[in-house]
Parts: sequence; C-alpha cells; structure tokens
Amino acid sequence: DRVIAGIDGPEPLGVLLDAAPGPTAIAALFVLDTIGAVAFQPTPPLARAAADGDDGGGDSEFVIEVVRTDASAGAARSDSERRNAAPGAGKAAASDAQAAKLREELESLHATLRDSDHYALLGVARGADTAAIRRAYVQAAKRFHPDAVVRLGLHELRERAQAVFARIAEAHEVLSDAKRRNEYDHSLETGGEDFDAARLVQAEALYRKAEILLRAGNFAGSIEFLRPAVALWAEECTYFSALGWALYKKSPSEPKEAREHLERAVALDDRDAIAVFRLGMVLRALGETEAADLALARAKRLDPKVKS
Repeated sequence: DRVIAGIDGPEPLGVLLDAAPGPTAIAALFVLDTIGAVAFQPTPPLARAAADGDDGGGDSEFVIEVVRTDASAGAARSDSERRNAAPGAGKAAASDAQAAKLREELESLHATLRDSDHYALLGVARGADTAAIRRAYVQAAKRFHPDAVVRLGLHELRERAQAVFARIAEAHEVLSDAKRRNEYDHSLETGGEDFDAARLVQAEALYRKAEILLRAGNFAGSIEFLRPAVALWAEECTYFSALGWALYKKSPSEPKEAREHLERAVALDDRDAIAVFRLGMVLRALGETEAADLALARAKRLDPKVKS
C-alpha cells in the first residue's frame, strides 16, 4: 500500500522499496509494469524541475494524450430525434459501431501478423523512443486484449485476439529493452533470420511449460501457454496438436475448436501419429464415427503404440 500510494510522487522506486521492503512490494510493481500502468522517466519531473531552477510556476514538460471519437453521427441528429430516441439506443448503436471497427482492425492485423515487424504492430516509427513505444503498447493492449474483444460481443474472434495480443506483448518486450532492440534492428537489416530463431526459442519455451501442465492434467492452464506458442510459430504440428488436445480434455470440453487445431496439426505433418490419433478421438466425440475410425486406424498404422 505504501509503495502504490507513493508511486505518483517524485521519489524513485528504489526509495519507495527501501521504505517498504519485501517481495510483496516488488510483486506489486512487477504487476503494474506488466499491465503497462507505470511509465518510467530517467529523472522524476519535480527533481528535473528543481535541477533546471524551476520552482513549479514555469513551463514544465508533460504529455497530453488525445483520444479521438467520432461524434459526427450524433451531431447530425436533431433535438427532437434525440428526445424521441429509445432509451439506450444511442449506447447500443455506439457499441455496435465500436465492435464493427474493432473487428475490422483485428482481422486486418491478424491477416498480416506473420509479415509485420514489431514497429508496425505497435504503429510506431523505427526511431521511436521508449516512452512512445510504451504508450503505443498500452493503447494496443487495451484495444486488442482478448477480454476487451469478448466484452464487445466478438466471442468468435477471441483466438485471433489472443494471437494478436501475444505478438503485441512480444513487440513491447523486445523494443523496450535496449539490448534486445539493437539485436532486433540488426536482424531486420540482415533479413530477420536471427529474429525468427529467437521467436522459435520463445515458442518452444512456452510449449515446454504447457507440456508440464498437460502431463499434470491441468489442461485449462496449458492453453494459456499454447495459444501464444501457436501465435509465435504457426508451422509446428506439435503446438497445434497439444492445443487441440487441451481444448478437448479441459472442462468444459470444446471439441469443435479442438478439431480445428488438430486438423491444422495433421495438415502440417500427416505422419504425426499422436496428432492423427487425437483427431480421431475428437471426431468420435463429435459423432463422426466413420471419419474417427479411419483416423484412429491410420494412427495405429503410423505407430502401433500410439496414445494421446
């Protein structure tokens, strides 16, 4: 509480942590930083003003964030139309328009996800400073977070939102670290091979965490790691196979979505016995007995000892 109460003041974080030491305070700051709720400056504003000889009455540096809204539709309506409108109609129309706009933006981003670099994803220039990158990340995270998408009724876009959000978070993580940003900029200049390797390593690390949860029977928990793994590296059969199986095995089960991922896994590698076997099990749960029997028989031919 003491750290959070003083976070908007001029004291450096080190001073706040000295006043309230312990893992709880550090954890609180970590959470605030992760969700983008904290902006850092090399020198606190008040300390900088004092160093410049400013007693607080002169011009100080500050940032204004302007949020644009489209008010033209409402302005065009007459007073009588506004008075006679059904209660809540304006809010509903605004919500529908907002949902339609978000759908268009999300689908456009998702379609170009593999070809967009970190700067394009955040909508910043290559020379953008750390503060601009953080502001862009906060805005993008608020807009494309899966929960925000679902709140607008776009439930069917949740998976795409998760993929987009994972890439946005990755972009912010890389560009806000000076060393990693330099390495990333170099990879862009050399064709992106270094970055592809880094992305694959990150996807594999997420999959390994999910694999532990899968073995423990925590299927819902594993999905939180498998979705970003798939978003980072969409060419790996094993990732799609694990995600499909987790969706099928979790409670409540989601066999229809599980089928989509398992079919993608088999399309990537039709000789992966485990993926074929899992697809057969899901098809059986969906009542497609003939297709299920064919898939299960094929899995046994690929590997007589196959199991999920």
